[in-house]
Amino acid sequence: MQETTPTAAKLLAQAWYHAYRPDPDPTTAYREAVRAVEEVACPLVLPNNHKATLGTVIAHLRDAVAKWETVLFGTGAAPGGPEPVQELMSRLWTGQVSRHGGSKNSCDQDQAEAEAAVHAAVLLVQWLSTDVLSRKSEGTGT
Repeated sequence: MQETTPTAAKLLAQAWYHAYRPDPDPTTAYREAVRAVEEVACPLVLPNNHKATLGTVIAHLRDAVAKWETVLFGTGAAPGGPEPVQELMSRLWTGQVSRHGGSKNSCDQDQAEAEAAVHAAVLLVQWLSTDVLSRKSEGTGT
């Protein structure tokens, strides 16, 4: 089991604080939520890529479905694939419209987006830190 790094925990705490403080800062909350997930996802999924981002993790999981499994059962009580994790990461990543300036779609996050992002990040960090998502062992024929 991979333990949550202090940095991921700190980033989640910051995301929560910025989302729920008396004068919320939704854009900062969303950004810290994404960073918390990256802190755990990048070294787990792409340990040799020191420039990995959540986007590269999502692309890898999408392109290497057969190499990953989750403890969440799939059809026929077989281990499920990485799709639930990849989909939630993807929604978090693509929903961060404040990430790039200068784009016609760039704008600050709103409160509802920030709260959803923070809660998604908590779930993803927990899943990624407790082997809900794991690389299939070499001996499984995949």
